[in-house]
Amino acid sequence: MPFAQVVGHQGAILALQRALLAQRVPTAYLFVGPPHIGKTTLAKAFAQAANCESPRYPRGETSDAEALLDACGECQTCVRIERETYGDTRVLRPRRRVEVKAEEDPQKQELQAELDDALLDVRLIERLRMEAAASAVEARRRVFILTQAETMNAEAANRFLKTLEEPPPDLTFILTTAQPSRLLPTLVSRCQISVLHPLHRADLKAELMRRMTAGPTATAVEKGDTGAWPHLPPERVEQIVSLSGGALGRALNLVAKPQILQLREELLEALGRLPSMELWEALREGERLLDLTERWWLAEHPDEAGAEFLKRAHDTAVRAELRETLGVMQSWFRDLLALERVDLLANADRQAALRTVVAPAYPPHAALAAAEAVEQARADLRQNPNLRLLTEALMVRLLDLRRKS
Repeated sequence: MPFAQVVGHQGAILALQRALLAQRVPTAYLFVGPPHIGKTTLAKAFAQAANCESPRYPRGETSDAEALLDACGECQTCVRIERETYGDTRVLRPRRRVEVKAEEDPQKQELQAELDDALLDVRLIERLRMEAAASAVEARRRVFILTQAETMNAEAANRFLKTLEEPPPDLTFILTTAQPSRLLPTLVSRCQISVLHPLHRADLKAELMRRMTAGPTATAVEKGDTGAWPHLPPERVEQIVSLSGGALGRALNLVAKPQILQLREELLEALGRLPSMELWEALREGERLLDLTERWWLAEHPDEAGAEFLKRAHDTAVRAELRETLGVMQSWFRDLLALERVDLLANADRQAALRTVVAPAYPPHAALAAAEAVEQARADLRQNPNLRLLTEALMVRLLDLRRKS
């Protein structure tokens, strides 16, 4: 979508427009911000503006405001960049490959999925470097976007760094990350950093309400979806706004996949019961957490490919999705440390339970220790542990913290 249709991030957009107009575009940008905040969307808008067949030069609200550059969003180049079929704009995402042995089913092809623990590995970076060394086919400026750049391992990052040291002409790399501290400092130093901030609650709510009253977009109609955007009751809108943390992408995902909200309710209800559980009940909840995580995967990947991936790579899928469910658990205990700041609560719709049931069982020191325990469990996922033992041990640890408090 053009810059004009991007919600929020006006400071970053203005800087990009000025760089394009002045033809002083750096070799590499680093877009930093929480997941689903719009980093890739903004990167694609930049690629459209740089290559649009019918660029526009809007002005600000005053007559003497500077002219800026934006894409039309309608020409073939803009459409192809949005669909990621434009050869001179590449979007590279970390992917996990799952191979199926020939004797199991020779007809089935290798599966790929975008998982939280996947990597931008050497193979992907080497392919990108080869493409970068080639000439543009039709673009004025090639744009290569590397999402979740922090997933590059050391070897991949060092090879990519060589490309930045001797950059091809008229090629801009845009790296996106939610964890800049995990990037090589030498890599960061060669990028112009743009920090994207979460939307204000009022702005996010206004955008959701706007989409409810607007008709289907041209892209939706083209895909055969001519129905109106789902109408949401006010309490559901407030719930989505609270859960999204100011990230429009996360909010839209919750609108499109309401089953996730139901699973969240189930998880938080279990956490609300935790202070009164016996040891054997906590162990059982650890086992149930894996079942819930499996259903969460299917809610996030509702198509046949998602179900097939879960079937053929069950441990891989559940392990990746468990990071999401553990993230929800962590937000629950972090909320206990900010009960007096409703605007900071990730689970604002659960204030009553947090205040009356959970907070007395987990005073601040215990709530902090609980949040750290969940974070440690997320970190331990990278060590390939037995998932059932991990979730059972976590629930027992959380119960033990309640008893000690």
